[in-house]
Amino acid sequence: MIPLVALLVACGSSTDGELTVHADTSTVTLSLRNPTVDADPMAGVDGWRVEVVADGDVVASDTFGLDEEATIEHVAEYGVIRFQVAGTRGGDVRSYGRSMEVVPTPGVDLLVPVTFLPVNEVFALASPMAAPRSAHAAVLLRDGRVLLAGGRDPAGAGTLSDVELYDVVDGAFAASAATLGTGTADPRAAWTTEEEVLLVGGAEIEAGKTSSLATVYRYGPVDDTLESLSPLVEARRDHCLAQYLPNAILVLGGPGTGATAEELRYQSDKGAWLSTRIDLQGGFTSEAVTGCAADEGGRVLVLGVDGTATGTWDGLSDVPPAEAFVPIRDPGDTPWLRGAVLLFREPGVAWVAGGEDAESGVVRREGWDFRMDDAAFAAGTGLSAPRRGASWSPWMEGGWYAVCCGTSDAEGRNAVPSLELVNPATGADGPVMDLDRERLDGRITALPDGSLLVTGGFDARTPAAAATAAIAVPYLGE
Repeated sequence: MIPLVALLVACGSSTDGELTVHADTSTVTLSLRNPTVDADPMAGVDGWRVEVVADGDVVASDTFGLDEEATIEHVAEYGVIRFQVAGTRGGDVRSYGRSMEVVPTPGVDLLVPVTFLPVNEVFALASPMAAPRSAHAAVLLRDGRVLLAGGRDPAGAGTLSDVELYDVVDGAFAASAATLGTGTADPRAAWTTEEEVLLVGGAEIEAGKTSSLATVYRYGPVDDTLESLSPLVEARRDHCLAQYLPNAILVLGGPGTGATAEELRYQSDKGAWLSTRIDLQGGFTSEAVTGCAADEGGRVLVLGVDGTATGTWDGLSDVPPAEAFVPIRDPGDTPWLRGAVLLFREPGVAWVAGGEDAESGVVRREGWDFRMDDAAFAAGTGLSAPRRGASWSPWMEGGWYAVCCGTSDAEGRNAVPSLELVNPATGADGPVMDLDRERLDGRITALPDGSLLVTGGFDARTPAAAATAAIAVPYLGE
């Protein structure tokens, strides 16, 4: 067994600090990072708890005072691990941080960054975004950075074409060399089989006029480049996409799209991503679609504002694609919804929460489960507050999701100034955190170290804050 000895190296009230962990012939330095403006992670802290996590379980831990040493044993055998650091007072956790997954190797020193902040609070980042934006794409890249592309300007009178990247290690934003061919708000994102990002469709605002876009871009994270690909068959905004196979994406929705869906597929014989028109049957109306998501079995749940646009589509069925959509004429007690959270919490089971009741105009907080095998809705886990158009991101292990922002009214004027953690599989409620300010059309991204990044979004009362982002470190307790 290899003991780990943790030593505190000065950590000031608002400065970064370090915990040094000695493992056999190597040293692991846990670099405690505070990337915020106002947070004081050491306020009231008089002790530490360091834990080692493998496969989601705490396999070793120790507690010690600020000036004490600690020994943590039985670590070398676990391989891939994550460190968790708690700043405590009287046993209560005041501040917290997690590392990304690492593999300590004897004889090789490691510097492991840990975003360390007071628990369950949202703080503005010290680093400004490269540009103020809302309604942008926010995509967690495989290397842990976050891609931010396009969006609306602070006045909502124009759309942006620039791209920027957030680096969790530095806690900072940097402008990308890549640029969209035209200003684009709300592009939808998917992954290619080559580990690149597709940005599909969206809205352009020019001279006060909003138009739909048929653009498809491919972003290469390695060389930071954007390439324009063959366009969609139909220009689309307010649309959805469901990636039902690694190389196949169903694209639905958008004003003026009639009964048309599209399949965006990588065609190996042509070496390109190409879109094919699908004229769905049974009175389907693409304009009525408000959301879609795919499970890992190639099946897609489609939500809409009526029975012609709510149903299931099986991309792997034997019938032609135009006949693969099966409408659900009667959703039972589930209302027709706009702007709901829609994701698959497990294979074959979708979670639908919040959204605007298309018939009454009331924004809901209730949740529902949809089981693909039964083609039926049932009551499920709800949200802490009514939300329309919320942003969400999967968080850590155990089926948790972070949900943020959105509006509490159908008109989209009243931003919901909070984020929450929710577990739709178990029904467990996590912490609800007040945002640092209103963030209308902001985006949330769960980072590899478990911290939550909130980017963009506007507050009409504080326009000068539009270029800021915020961060939080959730803690669920024992």
